[in-house]
Amino acid sequence: MESDEQLYLEVRNGSKAAFEKLYARYEGPIYGYIYRRLQSKQDAEEVFHEAMLAIFKGEALEFAAGGFGGWLFKVSLNLSLNRLRSKKREGRALAAVANDSTSVRSLDNWPDPEDLSAMQTAAAHLSEPLRQVYALRREGRSYEEMSDILGIPLGTVKSRVHLMVTQLRKEMSKWTAQ
Repeated sequence: MESDEQLYLEVRNGSKAAFEKLYARYEGPIYGYIYRRLQSKQDAEEVFHEAMLAIFKGEALEFAAGGFGGWLFKVSLNLSLNRLRSKKREGRALAAVANDSTSVRSLDNWPDPEDLSAMQTAAAHLSEPLRQVYALRREGRSYEEMSDILGIPLGTVKSRVHLMVTQLRKEMSKWTAQ
């Protein structure tokens, strides 16, 4: 089986078959990661395709410890954050036009518990840095990979994971006690 890095180099040299292999390899984990961040199938599909197309942009890359997968998760994170910012700007613009901020649902609002499991509901209530860690852990990323993807020290990742678990337990107890 070819490594991701080998396939990446083949893609850069024009191999459609190598691109299809990388696409198939990462479609599940990357799409799932993006979907959990954006909570929209359409947005997740668009961002996933943007992330995969990033393979063709710029100069050929040399990969750090996280390898191709770590790089692709980092690209996906950045594109997801850009999409969230764009959605928030759209929401503010619509609210200004309507002059009624209550008619526009903010992305930060508490999600309807009937739409999501208790864990997803609790995770949606986390701060943005903790949601990032939550999403990466759900994808099975190691602390070292999360550090590389998020561009933060390993100690900060460990601290955020601990805080995330504590907050999730607290929030889950509210939902499961009902």
